[in-house]
Amino acid sequence: MKCPVCGFENPSPGSVCGCGYDFDKQTGGYRPPFYTRHRPELVLTGILLLLVLCFFAGAVLSMLIVPHIALAIAWIAWVLPTRRLARLLSPNTAIPRLDRRPSFRTALVFVALLAVSLNVAIYWALVIWQNTSPTSPDWWMVRDRIELVCDFLIAFAILAAGFGKGRGRLAIILAAIVGWAVWITMHIGIL
Repeated sequence: MKCPVCGFENPSPGSVCGCGYDFDKQTGGYRPPFYTRHRPELVLTGILLLLVLCFFAGAVLSMLIVPHIALAIAWIAWVLPTRRLARLLSPNTAIPRLDRRPSFRTALVFVALLAVSLNVAIYWALVIWQNTSPTSPDWWMVRDRIELVCDFLIAFAILAAGFGKGRGRLAIILAAIVGWAVWITMHIGIL
């Protein structure tokens, strides 16, 4: 029998519920607190909320960390190609000649790498400026214009790495794409 006061099922054949309600007289009883009546739902809601918060924190953390890792990989791919790395690791080989001019497409890849690096540097300069200086009414306009410049840098880096020639092109494109993700953290107010 289900008690009309507390809402719990009463498996005992007695005429009195655990809350004190008398089924025969239809009097008495007390309603337990909300957290007692809905304990399973509250526990499930708490677990789901914790999972959402962990996912959100992980997503924000990855938006802040992954662009820097991708940028480091792009620099390593540019600076240390396998032949240069082999020459650096073996001391008995001759030093490679650096008097050759790079081609336009190779220079384009290097400029793309610089553009991606400049995007990250501008982002952190803006975060530091935002957190250390008083906010003015024109802050949003300045931030939007700076973000447009960084959007241009990202688009340029993707195109330049795509049309360029040399090692690290894919790493530069990846660093540019995830470098755009750091700006999302500023839009949602994390930093």
